[in-house]
Amino acid sequence: MTVGVNQDEIKEYYAQCHSSLDEGWIQNSHRGVHVGYYENEDDDLDTAVENMTRVTADAVDIGPKDDVLCAGCGVGGPATWLAKERGASVTGINISEPQLELARELAQELGVSENTAFQYGDFTEMEAIPDDEFDVIWGLEAICHADDKRKFLQQAKRVLRDGGRIVVADGYAHKPTYEGKEKKWMDKWLYGWKCPHLATVDEFSTYLSDLGFTDVTQEDVTENIVPSLEVMFRYSLFAIPIGKILSVFGKRSETELENIVGCYYQYRSIKKDLWGYYIISAEL
Repeated sequence: MTVGVNQDEIKEYYAQCHSSLDEGWIQNSHRGVHVGYYENEDDDLDTAVENMTRVTADAVDIGPKDDVLCAGCGVGGPATWLAKERGASVTGINISEPQLELARELAQELGVSENTAFQYGDFTEMEAIPDDEFDVIWGLEAICHADDKRKFLQQAKRVLRDGGRIVVADGYAHKPTYEGKEKKWMDKWLYGWKCPHLATVDEFSTYLSDLGFTDVTQEDVTENIVPSLEVMFRYSLFAIPIGKILSVFGKRSETELENIVGCYYQYRSIKKDLWGYYIISAEL
């Protein structure tokens, strides 16, 4: 199952949807563009999103001796958290220059500029990164944007040192293909969020094993992240009709409207068990 999405569309998606993300997610204290991990029913959004970063870091035991590559670093929320809370040295790569600038500003604000760096780069190419450069490769809701996920893993293996670790927290499909209403729902949310396709857990894990990674671990955290999706779903119920009206007057772009529609179908499809959210980790 693949929807047609190219890199230019992904760049444009983040450029056009930045204001919505900024108001609803980024400007919270966690500064992360990813879902929250709810440990308790009374967790607020800030707590849950920071939990997600912490739980992902714990999956590969990130500490002060680690050089970490944050693949698809967003506006630097997780990267700066790893630097500040775990003492790691972190390099973030991204294909969005505006997000990279925000990440640098955040690092300066939090006092972690000395052990963070943010640079332009495609995580399926990593052309500017030497071999054997990092202890940890980190992907948090970024690898879903890669059309060729195996290519990303090949590059991850190249730039990891012996004994290095990889962790990818993301959505994973529960079927290799979908038909009928299921396909419509998945296509709507994936295209709306500019994700070419989701790998299945088994497919992604097999890629890792075939490339020589060991101790492949799959942690299903779907139930912990669903409350975040419900927040976006509820928002979509009134934002879709309003967005359609605004689009008539040129106040809402097609990309922005598709993103809101994606929020609706994302929640509906996960509640139908068409996909789930997993933290997959491995060692080299």
